Amino acid sequence: MLATGVANGYQPVDPKTVFTAADKWVYLVYQVADVPADSSFQITWIAVDVRGLGHNYEVSHDHCDCNYKTSADRVGYFALGSPPGGFLAGSYSADLYLDGALIGSYPFDVQ
Repeated sequence: MLATGVANGYQPVDPKTVFTAADKWVYLVYQVADVPADSSFQITWIAVDVRGLGHNYEVSHDHCDCNYKTSADRVGYFALGSPPGGFLAGSYSADLYLDGALIGSYPFDVQ
């Protein structure tokens, strides 16, 4: 779930799919069932259609090598901070991977 913040217990704050240039952060809060031990989550933030960046421009990526000892349900989040001057208007996507396999694509817009 996309949001402007994350509270205790990985609860999304102000969940939404339309953000503004004034928003300082976009968070992707995830909950994935039965994650194998020693898994790795990755995220790629994509500017799908943003003027000045072209189509499908990779804005950022990050990963979390979790080092879990057992399989279990997992929660967590990734965050994308706004650049100086704010996010550019357009369509974006947060693509979430588990061990290199796409497990979710979360589209959002900036107006």
